Amino acid sequence: MAKTLAVEYRPKTFDDVVEQEAVKRILQHQIDTGTFKNAYLFTGAAGTGKTTSARIFASAINGGTEGMIEIDAASNNSIDDIRGLTDMAKYKSLAGKYKVFVLDECHALSSASFQALLKILEEPPALSIFILCTTDPQKIPGTILSRVQRFDFKRITVKGIVDRLTEIVDEAEQVSAEAEALNYIAVMADGCMREGISLLEKCISYDTNITMDSVAEALGVVPLTEVISLYNAITDGDRGQIINVIEGMYERGKDMKEVVSSLITIALDRV
Repeated sequence: MAKTLAVEYRPKTFDDVVEQEAVKRILQHQIDTGTFKNAYLFTGAAGTGKTTSARIFASAINGGTEGMIEIDAASNNSIDDIRGLTDMAKYKSLAGKYKVFVLDECHALSSASFQALLKILEEPPALSIFILCTTDPQKIPGTILSRVQRFDFKRITVKGIVDRLTEIVDEAEQVSAEAEALNYIAVMADGCMREGISLLEKCISYDTNITMDSVAEALGVVPLTEVISLYNAITDGDRGQIINVIEGMYERGKDMKEVVSSLITIALDRV
């Protein structure tokens, strides 16, 4: 089975990670100076590079060798799972100098599991490092937050997503894309790089010549030209045109929530 584009183009170094410059700079400095902390918290919306950066950082901590243990906390969130993890943390890594634990979706841990994790964060083994990743930092207990170094990952800008999608298209064989079409895909990705790449892959499967029309057909969305027409009618106060455009979209079964979202994005871009 072929890899998805999101997997194929997953960053392997911090240079490949789109944006997040402050986060990358601090983590790279810690790698260069060996000034690692015992616990980190990577927060941010989906697709902003949290888990990918955690993997890159974990690998770099051990000079590119093994030593990382990744746990999906959404599926392994019982107190027994965390107790097993804390037991592993007490023993020296056989592969690298440090034993690095990456807990993805850590907000899914139960209260009892957080209590068990807190105990080892209070007195962490010297050569064990914990990287917690979450989209919901508000669900992390304050006692945990006070014992981690926190990094907030921002949503990827439309330009950042477009640049990455352009690189992928340029590297692909027999694939072409209109700049406006890639921009529309990036807008729909809503700051999530993974979503942007997944949408691009779907569009390529529909037609290797990616245009505004093919994007609209492949993704089942309202063409941007229609959304812009509606936006202009609203700003001009043209009630008749507003009703005509909306009725046309509704009759064709278009998702009006998506239309409203696109209108908001256009309005923000034009402020």
